[in-house]
Amino acid sequence: MGGGYLHIQSNCTDYQARRLNIRYKDNDGKNRFVHMLNGTDVAIIREFRIFFGISS
Repeated sequence: MGGGYLHIQSNCTDYQARRLNIRYKDNDGKNRFVHMLNGTDVAIIREFRIFFGISS
């Protein structure tokens, strides 16, 4: 069965890190919030591609 993947990624800057309280020390010794990425992978199966007319 043929298939593929669709990957979606977004930069959430420090929003999630503030909610989770995730920090690092910078070169000056100050605590800073990290910047986080959200990533989602979606498997695309053969039947899905056929239904929507997507060629292989």
